Amino acid sequence: MTRIGAAIAQMNEMVGNQRAFPPDNNSGVQVVVQGDAANPHSIVVDQSGTRYMREAGSYMKFCQDMIARNKISPAIPSSCAS
Repeated sequence: MTRIGAAIAQMNEMVGNQRAFPPDNNSGVQVVVQGDAANPHSIVVDQSGTRYMREAGSYMKFCQDMIARNKISPAIPSSCAS
């Protein structure tokens, strides 16, 4: 698009829907948990059990925080609990 003069922005960003695999779910069906993660008293933890984000942020901030944390400690996937 830039070759025809289109302006672009935030090409290094991503927006995702946070999903979970329910325990003992062998079908591979995922459940969207964005609303659950934003609920009061919910936390998101990395694979070491450490909370690393403000869960009520935007979709983009949620993904940015998860990607940044994954560079320090395994965080993809993370867990959400309330």
